Amino acid sequence: MQNIENKNVVCNQLVKLMDTDNVYIKNKILRNIYLIKDVDFETYKYIIQKASVDTNYVVRKVANEVQMEIILPG
Repeated sequence: MQNIENKNVVCNQLVKLMDTDNVYIKNKILRNIYLIKDVDFETYKYIIQKASVDTNYVVRKVANEVQMEIILPG
């Protein structure tokens, strides 16, 4: 994403979805979170941190898996 304004809109929307949407959407975001890592690392970390304390077990489990992939890639 070259345009900063577009980057901010996309990142803000992802954060809002993680706040309000259902487990299926959160799971999809988390499974593809690696795509945002190079775009906005702070948003990337925030989404993973937010998911790790989510009320839904599946979201927390996927967040943990994503964190393990960061630590032990491959």
